[in-house]
Amino acid sequence: LLFIPTVLLRLRTSRFYRSVSRPQFYHVAGMSTLATASILGCAWLLYTCFTNYTDDGALWTPLVKSKLILDTKDVYDNVYSTRALDYDTDCGAGKTTTTDESEQNRVDQACAMAETVWFVVWMVPFGALLFNFFL
Repeated sequence: LLFIPTVLLRLRTSRFYRSVSRPQFYHVAGMSTLATASILGCAWLLYTCFTNYTDDGALWTPLVKSKLILDTKDVYDNVYSTRALDYDTDCGAGKTTTTDESEQNRVDQACAMAETVWFVVWMVPFGALLFNFFL
């Protein structure tokens, strides 16, 4: 989807390359980027509202968060070099802390990295929409 503006620009300028004026070029560039943003926005909205990812769709709810955590189990298995992390015991609200403060800091950093991964998985299509809309 991100290549749509490039393809549309190429199609517009291929035939009339020498006769395309600057305003025409920028008009096509702007409209194709807006079209891409609209397509991405519709796709993301359809995904978040009408998917069967959970009973509530994929709107940001605690249920979606827990499903994303389960789906990214491999990330929790590999994000910390010493051992595999378990969200409930190492990262969640009821996590157990260790007496070694430096060890706990490293676990907390690994948890933050893992949480960033699954949040980005959920949020990237919206980021692409914003990028294309405000470009």
